Amino acid sequence: MPCTKKDLQKRSHPHRTKLPFALIAKEEVHLLSSRLHLEGHFVLTARDTSKALRSFVYPVLKNAGFDDWTTRKAWRRKGDRIDHIEFVSFSPNNATAHGCTTASVGVRLGISFPDYGCTVDPYHKDYIKSGPSGPRPNESQMPIRGVLAPSGAPRLTLGQWGKKYEWIWKIRTIEEVDDAARDIAAQFEIYGLDWLGFDWNLNELLDLLEGPQVSPVLISRRTGAHLWLDAEVAGSPIRKVHIKMVETAIGKN
Repeated sequence: MPCTKKDLQKRSHPHRTKLPFALIAKEEVHLLSSRLHLEGHFVLTARDTSKALRSFVYPVLKNAGFDDWTTRKAWRRKGDRIDHIEFVSFSPNNATAHGCTTASVGVRLGISFPDYGCTVDPYHKDYIKSGPSGPRPNESQMPIRGVLAPSGAPRLTLGQWGKKYEWIWKIRTIEEVDDAARDIAAQFEIYGLDWLGFDWNLNELLDLLEGPQVSPVLISRRTGAHLWLDAEVAGSPIRKVHIKMVETAIGKN
């Protein structure tokens, strides 16, 4: 039986009758992206940011002893002490929520001591991933946490609803990618590496933990960069665990 014009149209464009709408939409987005590249437009992505970080920031950290890496995370160990850095990326939904692009980046810090750290914390010790060189805790699992901040960011403020600060390098153009990476490297060299290498006095940490401040701030910069004890509110179960860990560490020293 001879083919009709309608049959030929179906064979030439099978997705018009067989593919779900969502798949058609994805195909159209892919075609649009390819068309933008063909027309000379540049689509900025997190890969461009990662490339700049590898060029400008990672060498600074490797020289400082950070020798255990994934794509966006690094760890340094001195005995049972662990210092950690995470370069935060943003999904489309998170980027929208933070008012930035998916090429934007934030920098989080974490510090864990032998007797006051993630490996003895009952809330975290059983959930820490391991790598070829030892434990690989996430920043959120460490008792001392922190953020770097862009050089032009405002000061940290403490209010009724908690801390307010700006910690994201909001990248919107290809020119801003290298500028952000250079600024991040500068923040590490000015203060970030010092913070990560500092030996905090345990008695001073205990004084802060026994005080009223929520997740007490250890140190801050005029840009809003700061470190804090991730110990929640005074009297909470997590706060009590932090106090017990520090008291144990003091007893051993």
